[in-house]
Amino acid sequence: MARWILTFGMCVYGVTAGTAVANEAAPDADNIAAHARLAEWIPEGVANNNSYARGLALVLSYLGHEVDYDTIMGDSGQAFIAQGEEDSINLIDGAVDVGWWPLEPVGMTIRLDFLEQAVGRELRDVTIGDDHGAQVEYREDPAQFYKSRLAPTLEAALAEGRPCLAQVGTFFVVTGVAEGDPPIKGAWACGERREIERLEDGYPYTLLAPGDRSAKIDRKAADVEALRYAVALHQDRVLGPDAGAYPVRHAGYGKYWRTGVRSYAAWIAALQDTEHLGQARWHRNVVYQLAINRRSAVRYLDAMGERHPESVATRLGAAARGYEAVVKALEGVDLSEEAIASVTGRDALARVIEEIVDLESQAAAEMESAAQAIN
Repeated sequence: MARWILTFGMCVYGVTAGTAVANEAAPDADNIAAHARLAEWIPEGVANNNSYARGLALVLSYLGHEVDYDTIMGDSGQAFIAQGEEDSINLIDGAVDVGWWPLEPVGMTIRLDFLEQAVGRELRDVTIGDDHGAQVEYREDPAQFYKSRLAPTLEAALAEGRPCLAQVGTFFVVTGVAEGDPPIKGAWACGERREIERLEDGYPYTLLAPGDRSAKIDRKAADVEALRYAVALHQDRVLGPDAGAYPVRHAGYGKYWRTGVRSYAAWIAALQDTEHLGQARWHRNVVYQLAINRRSAVRYLDAMGERHPESVATRLGAAARGYEAVVKALEGVDLSEEAIASVTGRDALARVIEEIVDLESQAAAEMESAAQAIN
């Protein structure tokens, strides 16, 4: 997606979605009653979370699924991905806008097919992320784009008593329609206000609408699949020239987007371009969002270890400790304006990135061994 679409400042990303409440109407229930129940629900957002994962946890919990935020982060691969672009065209004054990278919902979006299996629910999405024609359409007339592409799916889900997610910069949990422009109400997935409000930040360009319940994959099988997918993300075998290890939704993201070592290499290349320095806040955002993802990786792997034998848990624990080391390395980085404006400061950050690649390569090896041991 072109960078002009998103506002800069994705709400940031750990805790559970809360106790599941069976609010979804039974197949023969009155949709009017289901819609009325939804109108009374106030989603409780959580700050410092990935807004897509948090929003999905809220929606699924409302519909009666026993889900938690960190499991969604891990199963989707969001906890393990390193999002970045090769040959990026998102430039500002010649500098690659790396701060944009973590704001595009690549990780969650491409993994929705597996998430459907992991949670047992159809997850229908409409996005312009890898569709240039849709991007142009949205830019030229956001209201018409919403009315023609998003509104029919959104309104159908709401009529059946199912909340949705809409993205305008960050993700907004939609609980109903309202008078106004745009005609959407609900609550921000990472907001702290405990009241329903109208979406006033512009027309959304991404929508996720839950469908019917579906077959759910066995948790043991899901663990193996999730671990191997995390390894594939690190090795860039999901998007890009070496893709093919896993089928993904919206594969068009693969034109520029990478998910692991190649993303880190692109970040280092941006730091080495001392002719185009960019802005320190861009690098702060990458570090900030990456740390959020990796904290979820730690919690996800530790929780997985509790349901497997010691031989597996030991491997998972080693991987988790590796991601803890990544978080620690990120916390020690000097991201001041002065540091990012200097060759010394940029080289120091590049060395930390190289350290992270080594740590995550070791973690990937541990996860691969754990997956083999589970089988």
